[in-house]
Amino acid sequence: MPVTSNLKEAMESHGLYNSNYQIVSNVVDDIFFNTEFNESVIKRVIHVSTFEDKSKNITGIIEVIKELSSSRQDFKMVFIGDGTDFERMKSLATEQGLEERIEFTGLLEKEALVREYARASFMLINSNYENMPVVINEAMACGLPVLSTNVGGISEHLDSSKGVLIQANDTLQLLEQFNWMLNHYSDYDKASIREYAEALFSSRAISRKLNNIYHSI
Repeated sequence: MPVTSNLKEAMESHGLYNSNYQIVSNVVDDIFFNTEFNESVIKRVIHVSTFEDKSKNITGIIEVIKELSSSRQDFKMVFIGDGTDFERMKSLATEQGLEERIEFTGLLEKEALVREYARASFMLINSNYENMPVVINEAMACGLPVLSTNVGGISEHLDSSKGVLIQANDTLQLLEQFNWMLNHYSDYDKASIREYAEALFSSRAISRKLNNIYHSI
């Protein structure tokens, strides 16, 4: 039961063939669906990850924020999580003089994490490689559009009605689309994004799918 078709195909490419694959998405805790939209006055862009720069390319985000800060100051980039490169990313932001433009919250869970989603304008994922990060599911559950690199199985759920896909490791495209999203994130229908997430990622939806699979066996 891989979480995307992309993962199924990757498994098959390594010789893991069978006729019983069923795609079952990562589940999102009900707490994300129950939060109310409470967007901050300043545009807050969130990135939630395990701070491992090789895959997540946080360095690329910081480079773009440095460039974008020279032309606009109406946003804040909020990095949520921790990991092996957390302190190095904090130091890099300080070296670039971005203390006013970047916030590092550290690891947040449950209500504290949901509050950050509720305050955000959109989510940014800049990974060099992924499958389908559950943080995108969580963002959609909170009605957030997502700007993400087109890697792994992300495009199976993220289309133009829910955000923007860009090429991995393309600094210019990231800069252009980051700037565009700051101007257009409010054009997205939050309620529609949440409805999609609830239909596919909620505990009710996933439990129904698992139940059907078990009964079919």
